[in-house]
Amino acid sequence: MPNATFSPKPSASPGFVLGADIGGTSTRVAIATTSGEVVAVATGGAGNPAAIGLDASGAVVRSVVAEARAAARIPDPSDGSIVAAVLGLAGVTTLHRETADSFVDHVMGPDGARTRLVSDLAVAYASGTWQPHGIVTIAGTGSGAVEIDHGTQLARRDAWGWLLGDEGSGWWLGREAVRAALSELERGVEPGPVTRAVMTELGTSDLASTIAQCYARTPRALSELAPVVSRALPDPTAAAILDRAARVITARVQELSGERRDLPIVLAGSLVTGNGPLSEAVRERLGTLGFQSVHQAGDGLAGALWLASATRLRDTGGPARQWSALLGSLGDRRRRTPHIET
Repeated sequence: MPNATFSPKPSASPGFVLGADIGGTSTRVAIATTSGEVVAVATGGAGNPAAIGLDASGAVVRSVVAEARAAARIPDPSDGSIVAAVLGLAGVTTLHRETADSFVDHVMGPDGARTRLVSDLAVAYASGTWQPHGIVTIAGTGSGAVEIDHGTQLARRDAWGWLLGDEGSGWWLGREAVRAALSELERGVEPGPVTRAVMTELGTSDLASTIAQCYARTPRALSELAPVVSRALPDPTAAAILDRAARVITARVQELSGERRDLPIVLAGSLVTGNGPLSEAVRERLGTLGFQSVHQAGDGLAGALWLASATRLRDTGGPARQWSALLGSLGDRRRRTPHIET
């Protein structure tokens, strides 16, 4: 069952906006007034169609949207209270137009006409900066970069998935660690830190068993070996793998930006945010290339809510202040309001 944070409906609200972050592990929906106050947050299970199928995804998202509306005391989808909505969904670019429209209509009902379905990269970008136009580069289980303008994808580099691309991703790091190990094992040299770590993780002792163990697993499971690379530092093999990853990640940004060094860059994904193993190297390389406005992605739900809110906020304080206030309101609601099982 979804969880929702409840609050009274403001008595003099000019309307509401809705943002949703639909992921492979959870579906989250927030509703805010057009003055920027978050009034409801609802959480449910996995909603990404790629993970659970389109029909199951639609049922989950519809349920969580309904819980958010109820929490905001606006249960009637036909009353026009939701003036704008943005649903952030991974893999949205692979959906046919008719399928995407049908999905929106199913989960939003009468509000579908006021709803945009955007990619998870678009909401990741909007969670890192208020500026409408810039580049988001992601490096986690997958990897790629996209130029975004007001939530719309203008251009893309990679993010093709593990089979076709995703260079610099967690999966790629794991594969490169295995490849380095296999190279040492077949040459009969003394195994280095990366090779020893790979064999320890796989529970193998030689070339044949290492190859067999990799093929016995699903291809995506190679991403589980990514941490062995950073743990093996300062080993030269590990350093070389991480350097190649940082280079390819920044090269995508450079290619998308051309000569436009004033574009804001948002870093997303566990490898390039926080204490991620590529965070420092990627930031340093971007700085060397002349990019001065580099940000870190935050909560995708905040990004979706901002994309829905950006043209609706009734405030004269400027977009930067409005963006900060909206994200702060979302954070405050999560910290201060208990979740109620419904």
